Amino acid sequence: MSRLSFKPFVAGILVICGLFFASWLVTQATAADLKEGPGMDVPKKGTTNEYWAEWFGPHPYIKEPAPKFISRWEINEVPRNVTVYYDVNGDGFHDIVFAHPIVAENHAPSCEHPRPEQKHHWMFTTCPLARAADYFVVHEYTMFRILNQHTCSGCPLK
Repeated sequence: MSRLSFKPFVAGILVICGLFFASWLVTQATAADLKEGPGMDVPKKGTTNEYWAEWFGPHPYIKEPAPKFISRWEINEVPRNVTVYYDVNGDGFHDIVFAHPIVAENHAPSCEHPRPEQKHHWMFTTCPLARAADYFVVHEYTMFRILNQHTCSGCPLK
């Protein structure tokens, strides 16, 4: 039977701990130099409440515009929702955005065959992308946000 020597074992543990410590030091030294990329709408640390304060729940007097005014849509911008952007006055800027909860997903749609319209759901599809998916959302929105030039200066449509 061979016996493990205690000294090489301790030396190995010390080397591993030293490597972890060195990588932590390098990470701490370079993390402050990272800059956000252009167009990133990420809440700053400590401002999450301020970011979400711009969103409102359902309101009896706020009606969603007709689908012909849809200018863009995004998946999971609001977690587990499809956000639908509208340009209602035709000026090339998004005016209002509504969040619709995703109730079903199909990650392997047959893009060649048309899918029937749903009575109680809207379908947003990423066909004909290589990894296409269909997202089904309810007609009723859960949140909305009114945009203006100040909050949406970087999102022109034209």
